[in-house]
Amino acid sequence: MVGHEIVITGDGSHTLKLRGTDEHFHSTFGALTESRHVFINAGLRELLGRGVAGPVILEVGFGTGLNALLTMLDLDGKKLDTSYFGLEAHPLDEACRKKLNYPEMLPGSGAGEYFDRLHRCTWGEPHEIAPGFTLHKVHASLQDYRHHAPLFNLVYFDAFSPLVQPELWTSGIFLKVSDMMAVGGILVTYSSKGSVKRALKASGFEV
Repeated sequence: MVGHEIVITGDGSHTLKLRGTDEHFHSTFGALTESRHVFINAGLRELLGRGVAGPVILEVGFGTGLNALLTMLDLDGKKLDTSYFGLEAHPLDEACRKKLNYPEMLPGSGAGEYFDRLHRCTWGEPHEIAPGFTLHKVHASLQDYRHHAPLFNLVYFDAFSPLVQPELWTSGIFLKVSDMMAVGGILVTYSSKGSVKRALKASGFEV
């Protein structure tokens, strides 16, 4: 796996760049801004607005843990039992994770402690990171992942871009994800490429 380089994005928050490539983990215009807009506002809050009492979330590309952290903070105080499955084939090493400035960008929220717990808990086992928020970190690729229950009602599809990981943006992959989702579930992603929209529609999603 190629090493990572810290990059300061447009809103001051960090992202990571794969050395030797032009690929970043988040938008260079703002990592926090992108995660809030795409995954929290369009995904989590849309789901909660439908009255879902116990969110079951899959993140494809756990990466830096930013989406999981923002999800925890947004759910804080809502008293919902949430199960969060973070799928990652190439986990970050501890030294790289400690350089990320998300806790400093989210002062007074308990983000530092939560962020530490998200990354320090073991893979392959459920951990209650905060009251009502259980994290399942899964060290596997989406192609190899097998999930049975409970069904997901929200999916954060945050894989690397179709240019870098074209095998993860196919109708076959989206059909696999769809089969793991509850009726009426929501999938959100940052990519708006025409090929991605066509693959989603071909696998039964309404775009």
